[in-house]
Amino acid sequence: MNHSPGGFIERTVDAGFEGIEQGFAVSVVRLSTVAGGVFDAEVSSLNCDDNGTLDLSALSGGVTFPGRGGPCYARLRFVVPASGVALTIRGHKATTFHMTCREPR
Repeated sequence: MNHSPGGFIERTVDAGFEGIEQGFAVSVVRLSTVAGGVFDAEVSSLNCDDNGTLDLSALSGGVTFPGRGGPCYARLRFVVPASGVALTIRGHKATTFHMTCREPR
């Protein structure tokens, strides 16, 4: 995970999917962040098949936040209710992903 200086923290993850769940490749990334800030995440895949899709969702403070998924790209933005965030990346016809998360300091 890489970090960036400035008015926000930027984290990046390049990885392969960890498992299969209901026909989708799945990975979960857990982060510790500041509650009350806006969290912005996007995920993409360069090796996505023509009919491949990505989806992104987050769980924080017992609340699930769905993202907007689509062909080889997904994005999620929400106000973080608790300091822990679990991001779930789901892929169909994709083997790896690149994720960038931005959160205020």
